[in-house]
Amino acid sequence: MPAEEDMATAVEDETPTIEAEIPVVEEKGVAPFAPSTPSWADINEHPETATAAPAATPAQSGAAQQSDQYGARLGASRRYGSADAELPIEVSDDERRLHNDARRFARLLVSEIKLYNEQKVKEGRTQGNIYEHLREDIDRSRQMYDKRVAPPVAARYDYFHQELVNTLAEGDAAKLGDAYPGAAVSA
Repeated sequence: MPAEEDMATAVEDETPTIEAEIPVVEEKGVAPFAPSTPSWADINEHPETATAAPAATPAQSGAAQQSDQYGARLGASRRYGSADAELPIEVSDDERRLHNDARRFARLLVSEIKLYNEQKVKEGRTQGNIYEHLREDIDRSRQMYDKRVAPPVAARYDYFHQELVNTLAEGDAAKLGDAYPGAAVSA
């Protein structure tokens, strides 16, 4: 077996090693990059240099509040404060998700009406006949709402009507006008 050992040594001796030299370019006035991670001791000794968010000044508070609005998790209700805002009626825990979905869908439909018909909404508010100005859009959205919302939920509360009053009529149901058929369910 000594011949095998000699052969292995010969192969190792013949294997070339390649060492590439990387040229170092030094620029005058530029310090080399040396990333450092502060230790806990450094942070505790110098808390003023720790990477904490500075307190908002009064001039920045509006911007800070606005950035907090966009920092909320997706799906969280920014309008009412939380995703599980109080429902207008008492429901069991099993029904709560269905009612929240119905309310969310109604809000979506009505906000689209408002977004795509801003001028008609303004005219309807001032004249007190929003429904007459937006009859086709409101009726089409009502049909979509009735088709998608679970019948037991739709039979208990009319979230679509609530959103029409709150969003389009600014809380005043009279602004919808006399032609408006009203809520499908009276609470």
